[in-house]
Amino acid sequence: MCLIYLIAAALCFCLGVYSVIIIAQHISQHPLCERSGCQNRCYIENNGKIHPFCGRTCANQHQSGGGARIGVKNVGPNCSREGCTRKAYRDPRNEKMFHSFCSKECYSRDGEKLVRTKLTVLQENDIDYQYVLKRFTGCRKLANASIKAIIRIQMPRSKVNRHLKLKKQMKTTLRMYHGTYSACNPMKIVAEKAPCCIKACGLCGIIREAMWFSDDPSVSLSYCESHDGSTKAIFVIDVLANKSTSICVTKENDATLPRFLVLFETEYMY
Repeated sequence: MCLIYLIAAALCFCLGVYSVIIIAQHISQHPLCERSGCQNRCYIENNGKIHPFCGRTCANQHQSGGGARIGVKNVGPNCSREGCTRKAYRDPRNEKMFHSFCSKECYSRDGEKLVRTKLTVLQENDIDYQYVLKRFTGCRKLANASIKAIIRIQMPRSKVNRHLKLKKQMKTTLRMYHGTYSACNPMKIVAEKAPCCIKACGLCGIIREAMWFSDDPSVSLSYCESHDGSTKAIFVIDVLANKSTSICVTKENDATLPRFLVLFETEYMY
C-alpha cells in the first residue's frame, strides 16, 4: 500500500513539473506588447493569431506617437529614416497597412537636417496615402477623380522651426487645400522627386518656398490648371489660425506648412 502511495505521489510531482514546463513554454512564445514601456503580453485570439499589442488602448497610444519595440512579430517594411533598423509601424487592425516610419520621433528626426524640400511618393498601402485619399475623394466633385500620385512633403528644417514657433502663438491648426497652376508636367515630380521648372510655376514655387486655402478640395479645384489640361495638382497644407473656418486667408508665410501633394485627373467640369 505504501508503494502505491509513493508511485501516486511521484506521478503527481511529474505531472506538476510537466504543467509548469508547458506554461513556461507558452509564456516564452507569448511576446510582449510592442508599445514602448508596456509590459503586458500581446493579445492572442482563440485561433492562435498573435496581435502586436495587448489591446486597443496600447495600439491607439502607439499610433499617436509611442515607439515600437523590436520583436519577432514586428514584420513589414523597414523604417525609411536612414540609419534606423526598426520595422515601419503597422496598423494593428490591418497588417497590410503601414507607415513609412516606425514612430513620430523617427519622422521628426528624418527632417532635422533637411536644407531642401524632400518629396516621397507614397505607396497605396501607406497609412498617410489612405488618409489623404479618403479625405480627397470624400468630396462629391472629386469622388471619381483618378489619383495619379500622393506625395509626402517634408519642408526644410528652418521652415518647419519657424512654423512650430508661430504655432505656439496660434489657437488651432487647420488641414486645408490649395489648388494651383502648373507650368510643367506635374508627373515629372514623381520621377525626379524635386521641383522641376521656373518659379513662375505655382506648383514648383510652393514646393520650394511654401495664399488662400479651403477645407474642401473641390473649392480649390477651380484654381487648378495644368500645361496640358490633364494632370492637376492640389496641396494639402497645415495652416495656423485663431479660429476654425472653411476658408482661410493668411499673410504669415510661416503659418503654412505643405504636407502632401495630390496629383490627379478628373472629368468634372467646374
